[in-house]
Amino acid sequence: TRIFIFDKTSICRLVENSQVFKGIYAEEVKKCDGPLNSQIRSLSFAKHRYDSTQKPLGRFVLWLDALVSTAIKIAFTRSGSAEGKAAEYFLDNCTTENVLQLAMLADAGDEAMMVTRYFDTEKPDVSLIQDLIADFLDKIHYLFVKDFVTSTLFTYTKFALNYLQRVRTHLQANYRSPTG
Repeated sequence: TRIFIFDKTSICRLVENSQVFKGIYAEEVKKCDGPLNSQIRSLSFAKHRYDSTQKPLGRFVLWLDALVSTAIKIAFTRSGSAEGKAAEYFLDNCTTENVLQLAMLADAGDEAMMVTRYFDTEKPDVSLIQDLIADFLDKIHYLFVKDFVTSTLFTYTKFALNYLQRVRTHLQANYRSPTG
């Protein structure tokens, strides 16, 4: 997650911290196929918020096409700059394995966020904590040990698996400059 979400030069931070890149990303999201809401304009990265990992992870997976297209445009238009090099680094490291790992982290993060949100109240009912944790552990067990994460219709991992099975081409597929 570090190279994709947290690093200062990660693609998520590049998009989130630049109005220009955020605009490119928003336009690319609108072009994405599928039933997803195309009103997304950012990756919602906010390092100081407790959900600052989950939202960007989920959006990374669900709008990976838009993120890849945005990175290609950044690498092409900002070739040689720090932003261009960061976009190239993302594109070079956006492998099948990394995408699937990030999708699984997003699935686990969704379950963890349910627990976190329960405790994000003034006075959580301590009598329910044992059941809450037991439910969390059961869900994680079924998702990752019983392999529901790849067979259940509505998981980030299933979405990523379907995404990775489709062939894609990008007009600016060669994002490196002729000299670089």
